[in-house]
Amino acid sequence: MNQDSIFGTLFQNYGLFPPTLILIISTVILNYYIFTTFQNKLAKILTLLISFIFTLIKTNEFVSETAQYMLSTSANIKNHKPMGMANNEGNAGNALSLGMSFFISLIIIIIITFICYQFWLKHTNNQELDHLFKVSLISFMILFIGLELVDSLKHLWGRFRPYEITDKAGHFTHWLTINGNTGHSSFPSGHTGNGAFLMFIAFYFKKLFIDLFFRQGLALSPRLGCSGTIIVTAASNSWPQVILLPQSPEELVPQVHVTMP
Repeated sequence: MNQDSIFGTLFQNYGLFPPTLILIISTVILNYYIFTTFQNKLAKILTLLISFIFTLIKTNEFVSETAQYMLSTSANIKNHKPMGMANNEGNAGNALSLGMSFFISLIIIIIITFICYQFWLKHTNNQELDHLFKVSLISFMILFIGLELVDSLKHLWGRFRPYEITDKAGHFTHWLTINGNTGHSSFPSGHTGNGAFLMFIAFYFKKLFIDLFFRQGLALSPRLGCSGTIIVTAASNSWPQVILLPQSPEELVPQVHVTMP
């Protein structure tokens, strides 16, 4: 296990962002849908307040924990220790003041909200907005259940982290062994669980993914993108000859021209 890996340290320090990103996007979509379709002002205000407060709290948790990782990495480098040896079992709030953490969280929410509205949501039609609304509701439920479940299991399992096993206080346990609340939370992996939430990007930007991976892949494919026209020439004393003419993917319409001598 290389705790001096730059690649591993970067992902350790900043790899907690997926749930926060998906949560903010879901909040923006939910409020945009309600404000454009609902007539009840009370429902609009309540939805905005509840979703905003919940999103702000969760974003603050991400900012605080990321700051703690960064502070730990900086201290490790300064003390000539492996930079990736960043234990986040302590109080994450020590790295940033509460006011600064919430301020940074608010700035992040405002930036993502502006981008989502200005360059995406206001250009969607009603059918696309209905789809996005359903995805946002599902993502809200999965985020809430998933994050709470992972945190609860961490405290229940109480498993030591790999670099803690070398210490006298740490000992290896099978991942099926429930140790109770020992103050350690290596299992289940929070970074792995957080990374899984990126799957919602494919549901939110379904049209973009289709254009990017399917149509572009079709255009780049030498077999599918090279020809749409087939000319067959037949001669009395020879086999039919097939000539494939280069053609753009948009014009892929089977055409058969038969010439006889």
